[in-house]
Parts: sequence; structure tokens; C-alpha cells
Amino acid sequence: MASIAENQQTAAVASTVNPMNLVTASEDVISSTLTVQGTVDRLNMSCQLNSGVHVMSSIKAIAEVPTGNGGGEKRQDIELALVIDKSGSMHGEKINSVRETLLLLQKQMGGQDSVSLVTFDTQVKCVMPLTKLKGSLEKERFKRCVEKISSGSSTNLSGGLAEGIKQLKQSKAKNAVRAVILLTDGHANHGISDMDKLARITATDMAGTGISLFTYGYGANHNADALRKLALSTDGGQYYFIEKVDDVGEAIGDCLGGIMSVVAQNIVLKATACPGVKITKLHEPTRKAKVIVPNSCYEIRFGDMYSEERRDTIFEVECDPAHRAQKGQALVKFEIEYLDAVAEKTSTASGKAIIDRVEDAQLNPKLVPDVVDHVCRTRVAETMISANNLADAGQLDQAKQQMNEVLNLCVKMKPMCMNKDLLDELISDIKEGLVAMTDRQAWRSVRSYAMKGKMMGHAKQRSCTSSATQKTSYRTARKGSMSSKLSVKKW
Repeated sequence: MASIAENQQTAAVASTVNPMNLVTASEDVISSTLTVQGTVDRLNMSCQLNSGVHVMSSIKAIAEVPTGNGGGEKRQDIELALVIDKSGSMHGEKINSVRETLLLLQKQMGGQDSVSLVTFDTQVKCVMPLTKLKGSLEKERFKRCVEKISSGSSTNLSGGLAEGIKQLKQSKAKNAVRAVILLTDGHANHGISDMDKLARITATDMAGTGISLFTYGYGANHNADALRKLALSTDGGQYYFIEKVDDVGEAIGDCLGGIMSVVAQNIVLKATACPGVKITKLHEPTRKAKVIVPNSCYEIRFGDMYSEERRDTIFEVECDPAHRAQKGQALVKFEIEYLDAVAEKTSTASGKAIIDRVEDAQLNPKLVPDVVDHVCRTRVAETMISANNLADAGQLDQAKQQMNEVLNLCVKMKPMCMNKDLLDELISDIKEGLVAMTDRQAWRSVRSYAMKGKMMGHAKQRSCTSSATQKTSYRTARKGSMSSKLSVKKW
């Protein structure tokens, strides 16, 4: 990737592009659920200058979920499969905290929502099949099932996960928001213990279902990388690290707040290079792009988006100097298609990144701050992933070198950024990661688990912290509120 510093040296650009902030084709007010715009980091580009141009696509969701006709909250029905590790290591405080959290979670769900409860140790048991919580009888049944959860023996994680997925796949509900919440404190030692294999099986099993997988790892004994890979096997999945027993409620609340504010589902971004332009690189640290035409057309799936969220994708492009375009040449066209959870229909939006090409080489040295923000963010996420893999392999010196390089870049570029809070967060998390890489003993501690969660948050632009008070640029108002509500510390 051409560095931002390199772009600066070549005196590249500055300013937003005349963004096309287009919305869905419908003329209804709710048609603006998602918007898409394109921005470039060079506005006045010479026809002879053809390298190091960053183009950013930004998908933005509405800030609030509109209310229904009756004045109440309008949202999609929710279907949750709660998959709970009750192996021997979960005894005592851990299982008590889980029970409290599940009871608090149930109180936040409405009569239109459904829940299934699956437990696993050596054996897998569906203690409550997917049930709509429509009345007091159903809620009381759920309460009794939760209160009976007690710790057992080994950890058949694969069996518990498969049963949770099965419960949701059997549902006939149309357009419901469906998610598996998996909570464990250990390593799989029964059933499928090869976690790479389990991640592949899970990805195949959940393909095309629209189900998201949220994984929660307790303490210093769980397999953090395995849970992260499992979460990545679905478009909207996320991994949470729970350091302290009483943080589980806040962590699940962060997840539930998002699920309850879904405004768009099954989002697909299509990026198409315009004539005379090649897409040379795509920066999406955890999402794989489908190649439609090499260097020309790509599709990326984003799963669901919550209210207030945005998804920013960085593309590197080259412009053919032989292609003598007029001023205002379009570089990349962006199109999105999604299920509008607010309007309950399939919607589309489109926009272009446009650049003014000039014949002389007079270039503005300023960069576009918003693009710089997300070039830094993706660069940090990519580096964290690479450094994590090196550290896991015992190559701590190489890992620290990579982290220090990206730290220096962020410090250097911070004055040129728009979102100073985001850059502060990136810098702080890099420094925390470096502490975790002090030596092998430190890397085996909870510090490395925290880094694994944070690098996923930066890659996906979504909060995944276990504390409602921990500052993060990605936490939406609804997620923060629900995280506070489910805090077991209050009870």
C-alpha cells in the first residue's frame, strides 16, 4: 500500500469530491435509510500523475430508528439462539453472572421476539427451542430454564454451536434479525476441536442464512483466535473479550443494542472502475471481496448495519495517463443494494467518486481529512492482524516492528485527520498492543485477548468492548444504552 506520507511527498490533494449523497429510489422520507458517497484524496490530479490515489466509499445509516404509527419503536423482530458453555470451569461466579445476564436480556425483548436456549458441556441440550416471548407463560418458562443451568464437565463447543444454528435455520419468520450468541471460557476438548475446520464448517452452514454469530470469551483460558475466526465466518459477526466476570452483561448488552437497531440487512457494495481507471488494491481487513472483473469490478458483503453506523472502504486506484479525460472524470462508481429494514423492501443507492483532472502539475499538498482517517484505521487494523499472527508464532520482534511503524504513521498523520478521537483511540490501542508484546509471558496474558478484540472492532467499525464506560469511536447511542441496562454491577 502506498503510504500516506508518500502521497504527501507527491503533493497530492485535498478536499472532498463533490460527493453524490444519493439515497434510495423511493420518494418516501424513510428512503434515506442508507446513503453512499465516494471521496478521493487528490482533487486536482495531473494527467501524468497516475499512482497512489485513494478512493473511499462511505455507506452511512440513519441516526435514529423511526417510530411506528403508534408512537412506539419500529424495528425488526429478533430471533436469538443463546449458546452457553456450562462446562466445569464455568462453575461459581461465572455461571451465576451468565444467569443474571440472560434474565436481564429477556426483560429487554418484546413479545414479537423469539429466543432459544442451548447449553453444552460434554453433552448438548436444547433446554428451550426457539420460542416467541409473547406472554407471561413463555417468559416464565425461559426464566425457569435459565435458573436450572449448572456447570458440568467437558467443552463440546462445536455441538452447542451447531444446535444453536439449527434452531434459527428452522425459523420461517420473514426478515427477522437472527443471531447466535456463543459464550465460553475454554478450549473445545470434545466434538470438533480443530477450530479452523469448525470455522469453515460454520461458514458453509450459515452461508446465505443472514444469521450473525457473536462470540464471547471469558478470562485468560479461552481460545481467542478460534472465537474470532468463528465470528468472522458470518458477515455481521463479532468477537468480545470478557476480562471480568461482571462484564458479561455489558458485553451482551452492546451486542443486543445493535441487533435492536438494525436498519439495513444483506448489504452488498459493488465498486466499478470507470474507463481509464484500474482498482489496484482493496483495503477491507476482515471482509473478502468477490472479484467480478479483475482490477475493475468488485462486490463486498457487509451483512447488517445498525442506526448511526458507517462503513468506509478504501480503494487504491491508478489512472491511465493515455486516457485523456475531461475535467470531472469519474474514477469509481459505487452501488449498494440492501433490504431496508425500516421500509421493509429491497432498496438501492449509488454514487461516484469524481476528480478534476488538469493539464498542469499544480497540485494542492493538503489531504482529505476524512479519507486520511480511514486509511489510518484500515492500516492499523491490517497491521494488528499481521502482528497478532507473528506474535502467536513467537516472532515478537517482527510483530513489534510492524506495530511501531504504524504507530509512527498515525502520530505523523494525526494533525491532518478529521476525527482526532479516532486517531487517539488508534494510537492508544497500538501502544496497548505493544505492551502485550513485551515478552511471551505478557502475550499469553489477557492483554493479547484485548488486542484481538480491538483489532476486529477497528476492521469492522463496530464496538466490541465489554465495558459500557470504555470509550470507543464506534459505539452507537443504542448500543451504549443497552450495555448500561444489562450491567450486572447494578443488581
